[in-house]
Amino acid sequence: MKKKTLSIAAFLLTGTLFFAGCGQTADSNSNANASGQETSVTGQVSADTENSSDNADADLSFFSDMNTTDLDGNKVDSSIFSDNKVTLVNVWNVGCTPCVNEIPELEKLNNEYKEKGGAVVGLYNDFGAGIPDDEMNQIKEILKNTSYTQIRMDGTLATNETLLNLLTFPTTYVVNSDGTIIDTVTGSRDYDGWKTVLESYLAQEE
Repeated sequence: MKKKTLSIAAFLLTGTLFFAGCGQTADSNSNANASGQETSVTGQVSADTENSSDNADADLSFFSDMNTTDLDGNKVDSSIFSDNKVTLVNVWNVGCTPCVNEIPELEKLNNEYKEKGGAVVGLYNDFGAGIPDDEMNQIKEILKNTSYTQIRMDGTLATNETLLNLLTFPTTYVVNSDGTIIDTVTGSRDYDGWKTVLESYLAQEE
């Protein structure tokens, strides 16, 4: 309980920093387009993970034995990854404008690639604080035209230190069919940017 309280307090103290820079990324190999979104990816497995302060010494195996729920309370486990070669797990929060703005781009991407071995899963990060009713109403309004699965920090994810201490939003984990994280992508992207990311990793999983 003390650890959770400290995590929530840290989030509240630095929340402005988290979300003010949530559309940016420290990836030195990516190029920003005119809108400020980044549209390319390193193409090197774990390059972002090794260079990101968010992910230093982080446990990146937590999806392989995941047990959680979706936003409607239905149980979800790691088998969600088994039907796809690559799944992009997009971690977001309503306080991050770039996170919200890229959701339609991710919806389009999921619809195009769900029959081609690629998928998108949203992960709502509540920093271990739970989701109040008014916030849940806001989330559902944002997602009203979204069909891809949205999971929450429940079950095995509820006390995950990597998620609780995440500093960059959005952060997207590239996950293979075993639930293993093969890379971490920071920052928001438009549709073409996410298409480049997904196709790069689908090619590696052939």
